[in-house]
Amino acid sequence: MYKGMQLEWLKPVVGRLESLFSSVKKYAVIKNATECYAKGISVFNLKNVDMECKGTFALLLSKMFYEKKKYDPTCVSFHLIIDEAHNILNSFKSTHSDVWEDYRLTTFESMIKEGRKYGFFLTIASQRPADISPTIMSQIHNYIIHKLVNDKDLQMLENTMPTLDAFSKSRIPTLGKGEAVLTGRAFGMPSLIKVDYEEYSRPDSDDVDLVKAWSNSSEASE
Repeated sequence: MYKGMQLEWLKPVVGRLESLFSSVKKYAVIKNATECYAKGISVFNLKNVDMECKGTFALLLSKMFYEKKKYDPTCVSFHLIIDEAHNILNSFKSTHSDVWEDYRLTTFESMIKEGRKYGFFLTIASQRPADISPTIMSQIHNYIIHKLVNDKDLQMLENTMPTLDAFSKSRIPTLGKGEAVLTGRAFGMPSLIKVDYEEYSRPDSDDVDLVKAWSNSSEASE
């Protein structure tokens, strides 16, 4: 089309595009996005998606809902919850190009900085908050903090949470199961809580009882 373009320069790009499209087609089915948007709760499980496509899918899904909410005339709020957020919102470079990384972070940072005025709210859950983009962490208003022992994570809390007092921070490395520190604009002062659970909805997330496991092992019995 452009006459003077060197075809050999384009072949590597075309090859990468074909590879990307092939990867996406393994997981994606084209549907009307309005169907997902109209449901009360939609869960997108990326567990079986390979690492190459996982970040891409998370970005596309988030941007799709964000752009739709920006032009939605209704006052109904939209809440996007990202679990294992350190895999999606990390600030370090991956195998993707710098341009893609900048676009990814810029998109999510725009969501958390401007989304509130459109009724779009972002909730993130992570075991490694220090790996998440500092811009995103600085825009979070309320925190539920479970046990953290990594020095980088604790330092990040101190830098981004002005409402966290010294006593509450000292308790974080020693929190037990179900215990958490609440802090942020929605709370008058940091509070230590213990979350009760209902038996019918109790998550299967107990630690392994090594003594019991070894005792039941046939090799251990012998």
